[in-house]
Amino acid sequence: MTSVFCRKNTENDTVMPLEVDGDSDEGDPKGEGFQDEFKNKDDNNEANGPFLPKKIFPSKANCTPTSGYGIFSRKLHVLVLIIAVASVFSAIAFWGRSRKPVLRFRLDGSSGSYFPTNYSASSSFKIMQITDIHLGEAEFTNWGPKQDEKTFKLLEKIFDYEPDCDLVVLGGDQLTANNCLGNCTEYYSILGRFLSRYGVPWATIIGNHDDMAFEVGDGSGATIPHSYSRRDLLDIDRRFPLSLSQESAPGEMTGVTNYVLDVLDPVTETPALQIFFLDSGGGSLREAIDDDQIKWFREQAGVAQNETTSTTETTRTKAKLPAVAFQHIPTWQHEYVHGYCMGYQGEGVAELEYDGGIVDAMVESGRFHFLAVGHNHGNDYCCPYYDNYDDDNDDDNTDDLYFCFGRHSGYGGYGKLERGVRIYELALTSNEKYDDNVYKEGDDIEKDFKWRTWVRLESGDMIDLLDFDHMVDNDDDD
Repeated sequence: MTSVFCRKNTENDTVMPLEVDGDSDEGDPKGEGFQDEFKNKDDNNEANGPFLPKKIFPSKANCTPTSGYGIFSRKLHVLVLIIAVASVFSAIAFWGRSRKPVLRFRLDGSSGSYFPTNYSASSSFKIMQITDIHLGEAEFTNWGPKQDEKTFKLLEKIFDYEPDCDLVVLGGDQLTANNCLGNCTEYYSILGRFLSRYGVPWATIIGNHDDMAFEVGDGSGATIPHSYSRRDLLDIDRRFPLSLSQESAPGEMTGVTNYVLDVLDPVTETPALQIFFLDSGGGSLREAIDDDQIKWFREQAGVAQNETTSTTETTRTKAKLPAVAFQHIPTWQHEYVHGYCMGYQGEGVAELEYDGGIVDAMVESGRFHFLAVGHNHGNDYCCPYYDNYDDDNDDDNTDDLYFCFGRHSGYGGYGKLERGVRIYELALTSNEKYDDNVYKEGDDIEKDFKWRTWVRLESGDMIDLLDFDHMVDNDDDD
């Protein structure tokens, strides 16, 4: 981890692996659709040099060893001291790598004024969804690296606006791999070093662009497959102590980022929420949730496969826990329905080729409250389960199931909306006013689970608030 904080300055040493032709035109390298963003680019800090080297790494002076060793007159003493110090730091580094953060709800009062006065919250948990930042967009041009610089400046602001998040979800398309060649994996290292500055654990989903083959820029349409895999990207991510990302066991199921994280009750230290992550493919895979993933999902969610498993203790225990889920590519149920959805609709839904019945499995479990995605940069809305507005619907398991898009969070990729993130605030309460979605811990503790969500923009504005009661008010649409 020392490379994150200390690095020698050399002529070719830059944080971004930017193979930029300094003589190339500053115009739009991607053609129509990117020109407007390029014209509105912010060049105010151009004179100050590249953003990332200055912000992520200390100066060379800060990395130079002190000359205190000169007080020792004998080289043996110096050698012994160096070995001792190196041993201590090696032990600390090993401990830091092996000790991962534990996710917990925060006790009431630690989240400031987010709860209204008539809402008796016992604990809360906040998730920041950062999606589609598309690092490495047009990296061989002068335009592309400036978009990455703007992306990291945006994220700095967002962390200032939302300083009390408990988990960051990297929702896919961290890269535009079809625009970078040979050095794409370095962007994952850069992103990990950047996030580490804020002390917030994160969990990653691989998107369709993260391992998409490089597009040869000669107009032939030819592509060059990358030498790295989705698993290689995740391996880099997981080297960071704050990364809670996990990977599917090789050969057991399709995709890489299929895993579950538990969030603990701060009093009982038992799981109070489960967060599911699904690899929806794309790039080297087809854009799908395959049958083997659905089988795994149903097992993890405690969905009964037959009458025998429905009576197991594991299934009964999991059925009590609220759950939420993240994947990159939306399902067809993410379609916008006027009068029922909260947020901005700027395009259609580029849905999965095959979803394996993931939503049906969520409904069967009776545990899930939202399925959050990215992928479509022009959407940031949340909609209730599609049957909720059907008068014939009597399925209690869909009363609080929503389908949400995150806000386009980076300046790479298409789109003209103001960038930002989507925040999810989850609450465990003991307020008897809310009597649905009740689960028990032990024999005598009852808590309600409630959640709300909003979009935080780069400007600092908070929009598209879907509050705890989930009343839809579309006045805040862009």
